[in-house]
Amino acid sequence: MAKSGGVPSAFIEVSERLWNSDFIRIFIIATLCNISQQMIGSTLPYYVIVLGGSPSQAGVMTGLLTLAALCSRPFVGRICDTKGRRVVTVFGIFVFLSGTLVYILSMNVYLVMAFRVLQGVGIACVSTANGTIAADVLPEKRLSAGIAYFGLTATAATSVGPALALSLMTGGVYSPMFAVSGLAMIAALVIIMTLNYEKKARERFEEYKKEHPEEFEITGAESGGESEEKVPLIWRIFEKTVFRPSLVVLLLAMSMSCVLSFMPSFAISLGIENPGMFYTATAVVILIVRVLTSRLFGRVHTLVIMIPSLAIFSAALFSLSQLNSFTHLIICSVIYGIGVGAALPTTNALVVKHAPIDRRGSANATYYASFDIGIGAGAALWGFIIDYLGGYRVAFISAGVCCIIAIVLSAFVLRDLKL
Repeated sequence: MAKSGGVPSAFIEVSERLWNSDFIRIFIIATLCNISQQMIGSTLPYYVIVLGGSPSQAGVMTGLLTLAALCSRPFVGRICDTKGRRVVTVFGIFVFLSGTLVYILSMNVYLVMAFRVLQGVGIACVSTANGTIAADVLPEKRLSAGIAYFGLTATAATSVGPALALSLMTGGVYSPMFAVSGLAMIAALVIIMTLNYEKKARERFEEYKKEHPEEFEITGAESGGESEEKVPLIWRIFEKTVFRPSLVVLLLAMSMSCVLSFMPSFAISLGIENPGMFYTATAVVILIVRVLTSRLFGRVHTLVIMIPSLAIFSAALFSLSQLNSFTHLIICSVIYGIGVGAALPTTNALVVKHAPIDRRGSANATYYASFDIGIGAGAALWGFIIDYLGGYRVAFISAGVCCIIAIVLSAFVLRDLKL
């Protein structure tokens, strides 16, 4: 019998409605957590400099945070599958809150940097567990569409978080911003404590075992079946069934990292003002595209969505390589939003849909780890190209080529995976 958070999935009661009460709650929880994380992430590098740190220290801090999240994700996914999702979310929120409290109370740059790296573990816990909870409480027939909607929590936070953080930093005072970020996490903590589907499923399971003891004596279902010692360690930590979509996500993230890391500095170097509008316009487009894309899930083949969306994304990158005006920048942001807004929820839905229910935590961890690796490796690669092999334009062209490779790879490895 497949298990979810240590409980056989057959004992989890799921409403047939997509927007059921449990899904609404995890949607709100994820939105609050993502807004809090975006508020801190968009301003803390500047805070480190204000405290006397250097830009290079701020960069190292961000890199170490990503590394901490990447290294902890596989173990976080494993704990989600064996100990439960809610406990991982609660732990992650407490870890993130501890860092936020330090930012308010301490003016020591090294202590701030150390707790920011620790927050990487908290981010890994919260994002992995929340995504897994969403998959648990969605009806099977609407799983892919629901995961696409769930992705809106990150998109909305990208738009709201940085803007809210900047509005609260009046006069260069950071404490109000840190306080609001912490309050958002506390609100998420309160709501997650009301999400009891795992507890209810466990109670039903225990009652069933009492009523049918002979079934467990004969089948050994209580122990989970086959001994895990026979499974290679790497496939206990990662989930092999989602390796193919995760590989596509890695290349997609590498391409995205060029935009996320270097688009503002490229635009500024060309004398284009207010490049941040690129991200605002992109977020709006992604919100619209995610809703429209979710309606296609289950109705068309996976490649009908993936190939065009990746092609559109690569077109945005090639167009950005020839950037010359603010109007051109906004046009590129719309094209970029269409491509990313369709491709990312599709790969995420594939990961959740094709993973065994008892391995959804590990599946999500594998997916997010691939994304982390792609962002980190891409930023390093494009930075090297910018410094030594031809500048920004060559970097964006190279990122476009990387996306084309993702198109070719998708045609081979995703052709038999249905949404």
